[in-house]
Amino acid sequence: MKKSLIETLFKKIRYLVFDYIGQHFRADTTKQFSDKSFALFEKIAVHFEILSTAYILLYEEIVQKEIKLAKITHEDRILIIGGGTIPVTPTIIASQVKSEIVAIDNDIRAVKCSRLFINRHSQQYNILIELASGETYPVRDFDVIIVVYGIKNARDVLEHLSEHIGEDTRVLFRTTYLADKQSIIENIDLSTLFSIKTHFRSASLGQVDSFLLAKKRLRPT
Repeated sequence: MKKSLIETLFKKIRYLVFDYIGQHFRADTTKQFSDKSFALFEKIAVHFEILSTAYILLYEEIVQKEIKLAKITHEDRILIIGGGTIPVTPTIIASQVKSEIVAIDNDIRAVKCSRLFINRHSQQYNILIELASGETYPVRDFDVIIVVYGIKNARDVLEHLSEHIGEDTRVLFRTTYLADKQSIIENIDLSTLFSIKTHFRSASLGQVDSFLLAKKRLRPT
């Protein structure tokens, strides 16, 4: 009964934040507020199973679509940059395709909470949580890399990836894109760094786009 009430409450909050507010304000004007709100909630929810489970449900649609978009299988080695306090993306992927997953975050408090969550579910998930920076982390041996929405220094992270990923690595980047093909996060033009394969917009998380990117190959001279 409690779980049902929590899920209903989350659906109403999701509608208020992503549908109603999202339709009346530009995503970039509300980003700072929403980022802080979600970060605060994660710090609370990680200690309560019902809350963390309901929170993970918010992301199921977008992560499941990303799995299909990047054709992720159990054979892929996956890196998540921006694991967060609750390892939402790693948890959903691990439950869907049983992949080997490394999730990194440069916030030591987030890493400690994330490890706490994983330890409670250690028999279900094959996820390694590391304290590290996406701007310098070795990335060449990963098949799929997911850069979550809202990470700091996104430009530096993406520049690092564009230079050091393998030839066949698939990169998924969550952002909010403007009409001029620039991300509202630090005004990044993805086309200068990667080959943009395709993208979709999440219906459950408002104006959040997931872009499938690949290494930009130099044209023969």
